[in-house]
Amino acid sequence: MDYQRLSKEMSYALRHAPHEYELEVDEYGWVEIEQLISSLQEQPVWRHVSEQDFHIMVVSPPTS
Repeated sequence: MDYQRLSKEMSYALRHAPHEYELEVDEYGWVEIEQLISSLQEQPVWRHVSEQDFHIMVVSPPTS
């Protein structure tokens, strides 16, 4: 799993294009993780992404 690429995809979806990913952002700017995962899984490259991948991504050191 390319966690840097996943991080960039997730950031784009949440910050810039929630409408493109059909994400429902609540009044505080939050999205249900299940909804984010489901939306990403619609793309072939992310079809196997899981909540565990998000946890790994968050604790992984950034790469240059």
